[in-house]
Amino acid sequence: MRKIIITDHIRSLAKAYADEMQRICPNITRDLEILRDNVVAFNPDIDGTIVTQYINTIISDYPEILTTEPKDWDLKKYGNILKKDYKILTNKVKYKVKKNDPTGKPIEYYEDALYKRIMFCLRYSVARIILGDIHQKMKLKACVYCNTQPTRSARGKVFYEMDHLKPQSKYPFLGTCFYNLQPSDAMCNKNKLTKPCDFQLYVNDPNEELSPFKFLPQVIEIAPEKGAECIDIRFVGKSGKETAASKQYESTFHINALYASYRDTVEELYEKNNKMPQAIIDAYKASIDYAPTRSDLTNYLLGCPYDESRIHEDILRKIKVDTMKQLDDANLLIK
Repeated sequence: MRKIIITDHIRSLAKAYADEMQRICPNITRDLEILRDNVVAFNPDIDGTIVTQYINTIISDYPEILTTEPKDWDLKKYGNILKKDYKILTNKVKYKVKKNDPTGKPIEYYEDALYKRIMFCLRYSVARIILGDIHQKMKLKACVYCNTQPTRSARGKVFYEMDHLKPQSKYPFLGTCFYNLQPSDAMCNKNKLTKPCDFQLYVNDPNEELSPFKFLPQVIEIAPEKGAECIDIRFVGKSGKETAASKQYESTFHINALYASYRDTVEELYEKNNKMPQAIIDAYKASIDYAPTRSDLTNYLLGCPYDESRIHEDILRKIKVDTMKQLDDANLLIK
């Protein structure tokens, strides 16, 4: 839900990823060459010149393509190669001999969609393990689309999915590009397969709005002893109104329906804020042995830093921070 500016630090992480990929997978270009030659040899009914040119272009761009930034993605170059047959990437092709007859002549082949074999040669299965560790270092620990599900990785296991901003079935050459892989939960990844989404995690423009959306909880204050009731949570643009981007995002990820189940998170924050008496403040002061600042108190209340830029660090931080901001704007937040 929040974008990341590509800085020299991010570039250093991308380079570390690319270096590790090349160290672990030194034979990627060789495997692509074998795939190219086999597909051309075993599939006389397809246009071999398209396959040859497409895979040769990937080979010539590798390994630089691992760290190519979004502003430099040459989609047109690869698109022009496919003009004669856009379906060639998704069509099944014979890519390896499975069985020979007694004379040595192939009689059976392994088959799969061409883009899937390209992804296999690019070693996506290895890429996601390497990126899993890097994402944890970047503190990308919640789905970048919904912020409700954890994206955790440890000991060579990745317990989340990586969404391809540019789908692998259309742009397999970006299949292992650092900037094309976005931490996602299974449901958001599935939703994005069939619906549009322009949200891009990594951006080059430092002037771009990094947090284009916000939540507006609709809260009814009840009697002090009963707290508050959250009757709805609206997902809108940064201005507080629906935008074309927020509508598209909602349509793809069903954010309003999803967050209807998190109204208790809003209510809990309102209740903690309303019931935070001087005794708790004094106790907190005693525990840290100095007078707590407002930042100390808001972080204590929220259970995490009151900082929108850090929403990727754990689940539900976006709704919590936006709820705190709503209280703050209404001059209701603990002083």
